[in-house]
Amino acid sequence: MSLRTVLLIRPSALAPVARAGLYVGDATLPPFSASPLDPDPLEEANFGGLCLLTPDPDSVQNWPGPTVTVGKDIDLYLRLQPFSGSQRPSAPDDEPIAVTLVGFLEDTTIPLNGEPVIYGNVRLDTLSTFPITFRAPDQPGQYQFFVHQFPNPYAEQILADPGDRAFDGRACQRIVLDVEAA
Repeated sequence: MSLRTVLLIRPSALAPVARAGLYVGDATLPPFSASPLDPDPLEEANFGGLCLLTPDPDSVQNWPGPTVTVGKDIDLYLRLQPFSGSQRPSAPDDEPIAVTLVGFLEDTTIPLNGEPVIYGNVRLDTLSTFPITFRAPDQPGQYQFFVHQFPNPYAEQILADPGDRAFDGRACQRIVLDVEAA
């Protein structure tokens, strides 16, 4: 059996992570479709590139990071408006932008809403708000938590336009969790 792989890397100085596509076998992209993260986003929002963790769905204040109890669920809201470079240059402005959201606690990925990743789509110039839940660590201490968004998760990364930044990942602000024993 022959195993043919293709590794495509497109790093960016503007993004905190480099992204790579790894294709095995026939090197075709998987089928992918995503539902809106927020069925009723705030239209004509002017927050370009906003990604906030907030205590309630109407806030634009960072979550203050209060003390939480070990092993308990933490409920927050993620407010997300993609930065304008998230849209592929060849795509119409009103086309939804597929995003993948990954939760991190320290340097480890953690489930959000019981899933390893959240797939959805958002639109430019709209502010999407949706609830997220994750579990507090099982040991007391201070921990950093953040969510990283990856736009266009399954779009082809071979680009004709070197100015295409539609693959630049962005992170929301990091929050510090003070985790106390029960």
